[in-house]
Amino acid sequence: MPPSKFRCIVEDFPALGQQRFSGKFLVIERVDEGETLEKVSPIIIEKTIQTWCGGDNVEQIRRTKEGKCLIKTKNDRQAQALLKLKTISSDINVKIYEHRTLNSCRKVITNRDPYVVTEEEILEVLKNQNVTKVEQIKTKRNGVVSATNSFIITFNSVNAPKYVKCFQFGHIGKACKGEKRCYNYSKSFHGDSCDNTPQCINCADKEQQQQQHRPTSKSCPVWKRKSTIMMIKVDQNLTYIEAKQKVEKSEKKLLL
Repeated sequence: MPPSKFRCIVEDFPALGQQRFSGKFLVIERVDEGETLEKVSPIIIEKTIQTWCGGDNVEQIRRTKEGKCLIKTKNDRQAQALLKLKTISSDINVKIYEHRTLNSCRKVITNRDPYVVTEEEILEVLKNQNVTKVEQIKTKRNGVVSATNSFIITFNSVNAPKYVKCFQFGHIGKACKGEKRCYNYSKSFHGDSCDNTPQCINCADKEQQQQQHRPTSKSCPVWKRKSTIMMIKVDQNLTYIEAKQKVEKSEKKLLL
């Protein structure tokens, strides 16, 4: 592949961010003929899981409608320990395996360089960073299929890596000069875990109750407004300023 800016982009993309949840979604299924976990005591199931995790609790345990149990572990260490589980309460035989779809996610990246980069070349660059699949997005116009310069990247992890620093909208990547902040309550960064009441830095000018969500929450009114502006911009082929003016005009009508 030619030495280009895109190679730097795809090499840096997964490394730019951090994943706050590094565990796995696991399924426990009873293998005794004709039996499920539906009538097995949830206390026994929880205690067994806790024992196999060295006394630690997992993130979540819940039953499924098929009579299985879905477990969300806190980290890969818990997941690896639980994958060795064979029995519950000595007489209940089970098998445990990774959930088929919940342990992967996808993200889109775009090549803005003039060089033609193939799916195989991008995968070769990213495969050592938890990427398992690369698919080029194609469009069809007037019966002609054309390749775009965007690619869907599949990660073998629950969350796609994401570069975050100050959590203010519009502050992206290494260009951000803001202070590194907590992902939960927007104050100065103090570690990967936080038990404080969520607070959104983007809603700082709103009432206290409206601020009580993480800056990454899709329920954020500021995020919703900016998403609406971007949708109008793309759908109507407008500039960002023109789309913003349309949204502001609609908002004024609602206030009348």
